[in-house]
Amino acid sequence: MISRFIPEETAFVYLDSDYETIWRRRVPTLAMNQAAKQELGNRYSKQNYVEPSSYIEFQRAAYRILAKSFGALIIDTSKRSIEETSRIVQQYVGLA
Repeated sequence: MISRFIPEETAFVYLDSDYETIWRRRVPTLAMNQAAKQELGNRYSKQNYVEPSSYIEFQRAAYRILAKSFGALIIDTSKRSIEETSRIVQQYVGLA
């Protein structure tokens, strides 16, 4: 029913990523800096920076179903660079 309100020429793109990659991207400096990890001690945990993995996996599954129902381009960004992902999206929408 909601699809009636979406213009036909709309391009849908679903950018997906696994839990570990989401965590690394949210805490890029901490993930690579051993001294910062030691300084933060117990506060350096995934729970402090990322929603629980069960929640992330639920969201991923729900968005994947939605993306497929709209015929979206699905890109797993955990396996691609920003540049590669951007290039794929540009090609998909006809800008490259």
